[in-house]
Amino acid sequence: MRTVTVKGTGKLEFKPDLVTLGIMLRAKHQQYDETMALAERQLEALRAALERAGFARDDLKTADLRIEPEYRSEHDDKGNYRQIFVGYICLHSLNLAFDLEMDRLSAALSAMAESTSEPEFSVQFTVRDEEAAAAALLENAVRNAREKAELLCRASGVALGGVQSIQYHWDGHSFVSDTRCEMANGALPMLAASKRAAMDIAPEKIRVSDTVTIIWEIC
Repeated sequence: MRTVTVKGTGKLEFKPDLVTLGIMLRAKHQQYDETMALAERQLEALRAALERAGFARDDLKTADLRIEPEYRSEHDDKGNYRQIFVGYICLHSLNLAFDLEMDRLSAALSAMAESTSEPEFSVQFTVRDEEAAAAALLENAVRNAREKAELLCRASGVALGGVQSIQYHWDGHSFVSDTRCEMANGALPMLAASKRAAMDIAPEKIRVSDTVTIIWEIC
């Protein structure tokens, strides 16, 4: 049996339709209980601010929660380093995702600026249905492989038969736009004072590629 092996490449562009805010809250105190109480107050203040901006309480999702001891290094009398216990730090990582609407993004950023939580944040522009996007990309790669196989068969005077095998690695794709939104330290209070100035952002399209290798019988 004769076969032909072809690698197909899928390349697609997707328009972002989802905003994901990555939010970090940091609470520090010498006492464990006080650290946790401060972390809870930060979270509640952030939730309340976002609720006033039109978001539901359960829109804010916890991605990671850690509490750990904190130390500082200093020299002793002999010039050796030693670790000095400072207290505890609670790191609370959260996500807030919503449809890509600039008014909602401005409202969310203003809400964080107006809260007393002093959050750190990052903004990503993604797609809501990643599974559908991945399926479309794979279909595009398979179609490309078949087009190449048919071209080779026509040029060689043979007929393309049935598929003998398909090799594909189900690796995850990053459906994230290259557009990044960053804000310097101290800029959130200025945003709060701007009365929710509109943000006119047009995120870059998401460009992804994938490959699939298919072996066909040829007649």
